[in-house]
Parts: sequence; C-alpha cells; structure tokens
Amino acid sequence: MLIAVIRKKLEQWPVHVLLLILFFLVHGYRDSDGLAPVPDLLLYGSIVTVIAWILYLAAFRFYRDRLRAGLLISLLLFCYLFYGVVQDAMQQSASLTGMARDHVLMPELALLLLAVALGLKMISTLPVKLTLYLNLLLLIYVLADLVLLGVRPFKKEPAVVSDTHFVKPACDTCAKPDIYLLLLDEYAGTRTLMKEFGYSNQDFVNGLRARGFFVADTPSSNYAYTPFSMACMFNMDYSGWKGMEQDINAKHYTMAANQIGRSPALQELQRQGYELQNLSIFDILNRPAAFDQGFMALKLRLVTDKTMWERFRKSLFWQFDRKDGWGRKLGWDGAGRIGKGNSEMISRTMELAKDTAKRGPQFVYTHLLMPHPPYLFDSVGRRGDAGYLSYLKYASREVGKLVDTIMKGEKGQAVIIVMSDHGMRKAGVDWASKEFNNNFNAVYLPRRNYDYFYASISNVNQFRMLFNSLFDSKYEVLKDSVVF
Repeated sequence: MLIAVIRKKLEQWPVHVLLLILFFLVHGYRDSDGLAPVPDLLLYGSIVTVIAWILYLAAFRFYRDRLRAGLLISLLLFCYLFYGVVQDAMQQSASLTGMARDHVLMPELALLLLAVALGLKMISTLPVKLTLYLNLLLLIYVLADLVLLGVRPFKKEPAVVSDTHFVKPACDTCAKPDIYLLLLDEYAGTRTLMKEFGYSNQDFVNGLRARGFFVADTPSSNYAYTPFSMACMFNMDYSGWKGMEQDINAKHYTMAANQIGRSPALQELQRQGYELQNLSIFDILNRPAAFDQGFMALKLRLVTDKTMWERFRKSLFWQFDRKDGWGRKLGWDGAGRIGKGNSEMISRTMELAKDTAKRGPQFVYTHLLMPHPPYLFDSVGRRGDAGYLSYLKYASREVGKLVDTIMKGEKGQAVIIVMSDHGMRKAGVDWASKEFNNNFNAVYLPRRNYDYFYASISNVNQFRMLFNSLFDSKYEVLKDSVVF
C-alpha cells in the first residue's frame, strides 16, 4: 500500500526539479573531493531553488499543468547547471567541436528550450510514465552519490616533500622585526620588461637599493600561476604539482590554496611569536582573506565551474571588465571591485605600519592584484585600460609610496619584501618559459645582512633565506627550478 502511494505521488508531482538541484550539489561535492565548502553549497543551492520555484510558477501559469511546467524547468536547469559537462563532451568529438563554442552552443540551447516550451503547449498529453521515470532516475543518482560519499575516501592533496630537519626550533635570542610581504601579482622581471617592451625599470630598482634593499638581478618563480607559486614559496619546498599543468582546474587551485593556508612558513612565524595580518586573497591559518573575491568564492567554483554562467563569464571576461563593455553598462564591475580591493589593502597596510600600540611582532601579507589585469590605471594614475606596461609603472609608484610609509612608521626596523608571484603571462608562450617565470624580488633587512640572498633566487628559497637571516635557521638552499 505504501509503495503504491509513493509511486502515485512520483507520477503526479515533478519532484525531479528539486532532485536535479540536489544531485548537482551532492555530485559536485563528491567530485571536488570534499574541498567545496558545505555552507556555500547550501547557500548556492537555496538561491538556485528559489529561482527554479519562481520559474516553475511562471511555467505553471503558462501551461496550467504541473507536469509540463516541471519538465520544462528541469530541462532549463540541466542546460544551465550541466552546460560545461555537455560542452566538454562535444569538444571530445572532432565533428562537434565547432558546435561546442559558446557563441554557437548557447543560441542552440536557447532554440531547443523554446522549441520544447512550445511543443509542450501543443501536445495533448505527456507520456504517462515520464515524470515517474525522471523522479526515480534522479533519486537513484542522488542516493548513489550519498552512498559513495560514505564508502569511498576522498583523494588526498599532493604532499609537500620536506627534508628531515624541516621544523626548526624557535629562536629565543633573535630579534623579531615586523615583516611585510608586499606581493605584486604578475610583476615582470627586468629581463622580460626589456625584451617585451624595451623598457628598463632601473629607476624603481635604484630607488629600492637607495633605501637599503637587496634587489635580485635574475630572480624567478617556480610556477607560472599564483596559487602554485605561492604554495611553493610558503611551503619552502616544491609542492608536487608536476604533470598536471595541461589540465589545471578549480580543484587544483583549491588544493594549492589549502597548502598555503597551513604552510610551514606561516607555522614557523607563529612559533617565533608573530601575529599574522592577512591582507591577501588566500585564507591563512584560519584567518580569512581580506581581499574581496566576490560572491563566487574560489572553493565554491569547484562545483559551479561548469555552469553556463561560469563558462560565459570566462569567455567574455574582458568584455565584462572593459570600461565601455557590456558588464559595466549592466552594473557588473569586477574591475572596480579589484581596484577597490587594491586600495583597501594598501590603506590597511599603511595603518598597520603606523600603529604604535603593537604588542608583539607581526607578519603582514599584502597581496595586490596589480599589474595583473584588468589594467585599471595608466602610468600617471588616470583611470582606464592603458595596457600592462603603463599599469606596471603605476604599480611601481604606488608600492614605492607604500614602502616609504612602512619605513617611516617602523623607523627602518621592519623587514620589507617586495616581490611578484610570477612574471608576465603572454599568449603563445610556454608555461615553463623564462618569460613567464622571470619575476621581481627585493628584500629589505634592518641589519642589511644579505649574505644568504643571491641574484638568481627563486620563490621556493625566499623564506628559507629569510629565516636563515633572521633566526639563524640553517635551511639549505634548494635548486632553483622552473616547474611550469
């Protein structure tokens, strides 16, 4: 009797609308190896459910039939939520690759939905068992994923390989100056600037040297993408990413971000008594990122990365962020948000430098998304996309002011690191090239004891050499290699 009642309900109600959303969330969480944050998933799922309910009511008003309305909304949800899955599958076929491009596939799906919507209005009856079939199919899919969540462990993140003497004891007798890490995202090195633009940034270099900085002549990053480069630097070791550089996705970015958050360098700073001030784009040791990443946090994109909106956003990113682009006209101002974030991080860093009531040493990690695109200012600070080089000149001037503020507020007694995560990226250049990885690296130590720093230093050795200089940690110098 109970089974008959349940079957009747499943024939009469389009529960598959909700089950499709639930399957998307559960399967996405399992596919992310448990890295996607559950609260964010629930929020995202709630928003999609509300929108689906509104659309269902509109469709019901049109059809005066809940089964037709439910079928149309489930098809619409499938096209939106699993857009990237369909697109990727089409791209695997040589005959369908052309049809898989966004500007072709999206109109195709729109026409399909329109045809289905009109067809459902015109036909007299739906197949009797169709709603039952869809409900049972999606219910089985959801239950299967829930079972697999319980019986199959998630894949582990790549391990950080460290030497046996990796954990160093805290130095009780060493001075503990404040440390400022000023990270300029995608700031190219001297060699690349001269090769690509015929431009010498020697004025910026000489200005830092005049302030007492050591500036490396030929530094390099170990990875050409921010999360991997920063994970390598904070881990003080290579991070096990070799071999996946041709298929980087949101899962890899999240794994790298997780490594940064619990990295040995940050843990050592805590052991040395440092308070961590996080003005970056990453969460570090339970301190959330201060730089606003927008509603779609990185970890949530583990699940949403293949939705229609994410594919649309990526393919039209530049159009959305151009000052005269559609995005600005529609109120989307991703570039403005990045500009605001840069300004706020600089302002907060200055405030920390001027704070005379500090109780102990602090490590300030300030991550600035410049001269990383979008290029927000020209060389004299006028708003507008003036290109990479002009924005780099602007960034050099702004960080110079920031350095002066820190040195004045700290009376020259703070460590200041001005460096980039990697060099300038350029279409058609191999990821493991010297150009991608030729970055910028300058360090100021109050005691000017730069014996451990050298001209070709790479990011993997940055904290090793810093801790040797400050705390006599005796870390070995690792081979400076470009991985990708």
